[in-house]
Amino acid sequence: MRSNAPKKAVRALYVSDLSTADQVRREATRVYKEVRRKHAGNLSIDDAYKLGLLLQSIAKLVDVADWESRVEALERLAEAQQREIEDTRPAIRRA
Repeated sequence: MRSNAPKKAVRALYVSDLSTADQVRREATRVYKEVRRKHAGNLSIDDAYKLGLLLQSIAKLVDVADWESRVEALERLAEAQQREIEDTRPAIRRA
């Protein structure tokens, strides 16, 4: 039996690549904004609590993403310095 009730529009869930802390932070921020938009002005205590937990997670991810980018920058610097050392080292010839 078919219902004549209008079908509820379902938005496709798109999850981006979550391989870095910054990508996870962006996705968590997107989810937070989407929930806030849907429940603007009428959040239950439970929903407000859950959003608060999500905000705490986002704050931690901001910190982790910052550390992640700093470590990557240091690794690039160390690799460049290593290449420079190897390029300036005289070649040792074996007889």
